[in-house]
Amino acid sequence: MSSVPEGITVKSVGICGLIPFTRRALRELQVIHPDILHGITTASIPTLFLYKWLVHPRAKIIFEMHGWAWFEMRGTGRFFLRMTFLLLDLLGLQVADVIIVMSHTQKAFVSRWTFNSGRILVLWGPVDSLPSFIPASPEGPLVVGYLGNSSWWQGLHYLLNATILLKDDPSFEFWFAGFEASDLESIPRIPSIHYKGILKDSEVLPFLRGCHVLVSPRVLEPVSNLQFPHKLSGYLSAGRPVVVSATNDQPRIIAEARCGFVIDPLNAESLVHALKKFSQLPREEQQKMGERSSLFAREHFSPEILTTALKELYVIE
Repeated sequence: MSSVPEGITVKSVGICGLIPFTRRALRELQVIHPDILHGITTASIPTLFLYKWLVHPRAKIIFEMHGWAWFEMRGTGRFFLRMTFLLLDLLGLQVADVIIVMSHTQKAFVSRWTFNSGRILVLWGPVDSLPSFIPASPEGPLVVGYLGNSSWWQGLHYLLNATILLKDDPSFEFWFAGFEASDLESIPRIPSIHYKGILKDSEVLPFLRGCHVLVSPRVLEPVSNLQFPHKLSGYLSAGRPVVVSATNDQPRIIAEARCGFVIDPLNAESLVHALKKFSQLPREEQQKMGERSSLFAREHFSPEILTTALKELYVIE
């Protein structure tokens, strides 16, 4: 465990089901007897509730929600389990002293299911590092980039359809990375498209910096709309302008950062319009957008911001 920072003790209860996990975690917590308990995701709720009810009634409970289980388990065909996790989410909202959510859209949704929305804190996920700003190359065609998986809610198909509409325009080039080669059959065979594969950590920043503008076309649907767009934070930390869909906190971030365009409705034609609009901007303005992206990332996505927020929460009043 050499990667664990000094002062942190790791207690493992192994990989197991929800009930064995809760039982083992409670056993460990009875020994440690913390005054503050921070649970992550719905699976932590039984432990949080039972610890406060049976072991330490005055403990401060922090519930970190990464989504809404009822939406995320849709289509699994496991209604009883889905209902169980819905009830656990609702229980967590009532028992927690602080509720951490991933986005302002999630906060608005969760506020309808609990009392005292002042307990709800939005914490955008930080990036691992914040590199210095380097302008995009002024040479060659405009490189449009996408880095992420190929799940349907990512909206990748809209961007692929946009490449077809722009296939005869030599001023655009498209870079794709982050999904398996088995998904390549969905990519049009167009000379302007370049697939870079699954990137190593050391290859991510050069890929992003090699683009002039980056696209996050996430689909507006319940699961995606409540999540934080981690792809977007990576884009901004690389210092590049962005074109995004009107999903989750993406419009809010772009409006505050003034670093790109929001497309609504989400379709290939809207993407093409936004990309052409960006390409017609002077290079100086494109660079200023990138600089504003980098600045916004430093002000909102740094690990230090998360650390400061957690330190403020880890206080017994």
